[in-house]
Amino acid sequence: MSDMHSQLTDQLHHFHDSKTEQIKSDWFNKVQGNIISVESVKQKALEWFGSSKRNTLHNLDALPNVDLTYGCTDYINNFLAKEKRYQVLEKEYSYYALMGKQKTKVEDLEDNVPVIVSLPNWFYGNTRPDWETLLACCEKKAIDIHIDSAWFTASKDLDIDLSHPNIKSIAFSITKTGFEWNKFGIRLSKQRTIDSITIRNTKPWINSNVINCANFIMDRIDIDYAWNTYEGKYNKLCEELDLTKTNFIHVAKKDGKNVGVANILSKQ
Repeated sequence: MSDMHSQLTDQLHHFHDSKTEQIKSDWFNKVQGNIISVESVKQKALEWFGSSKRNTLHNLDALPNVDLTYGCTDYINNFLAKEKRYQVLEKEYSYYALMGKQKTKVEDLEDNVPVIVSLPNWFYGNTRPDWETLLACCEKKAIDIHIDSAWFTASKDLDIDLSHPNIKSIAFSITKTGFEWNKFGIRLSKQRTIDSITIRNTKPWINSNVINCANFIMDRIDIDYAWNTYEGKYNKLCEELDLTKTNFIHVAKKDGKNVGVANILSKQ
């Protein structure tokens, strides 16, 4: 018991286990003969992210424009570079505020200035408790919403309707459940815009190794693999260590603070 307590981490390491490591090893040690087309990977990724039984995405077709990204960090960087003005909420990913942005309460959001949010949210473990208030505020103040869903593959019980008129884009990544070494993701957007991501997809100037590898991964693992495989062990771990459960397979809470449990799960 005390030994497991010592393995809790302040850093929230990504989930991984023997299966994800085997897929990585297979990729690097086996020659892949076929070059996968950008369009086929787009379609496969859209279906793969949309296939979750642990999370529910309503009205994916409300965001019909699909672009491949190098993970959600690529999506965030593109957003920050494109938007001369944007807003960041409280209890959000600190990376959004690297450019000196001050975090803002929902009720203090400025009219007509886009906001970037994380769903699932790293702090709350799911949607923000003020999500409905945020939607109403953004509709009233004409604020575009852009969603970073980097933690989607590590989460459960997320339910989001993408048809809201102010939701303009969302991005998903495979990195949080064992595949941080392959920076692959997709961006769905309501309107086609000209930016670094769309230009890269149009040419296409996409790294063939990245998308071939992503195709390889998606063929070999289900999007809900982490929760489907480790839910019982996660629950038992939290009970034995007196931790509060979250909706992230690699995160629990101890005394109200997020702690990483991925290292322990991977050894179970």
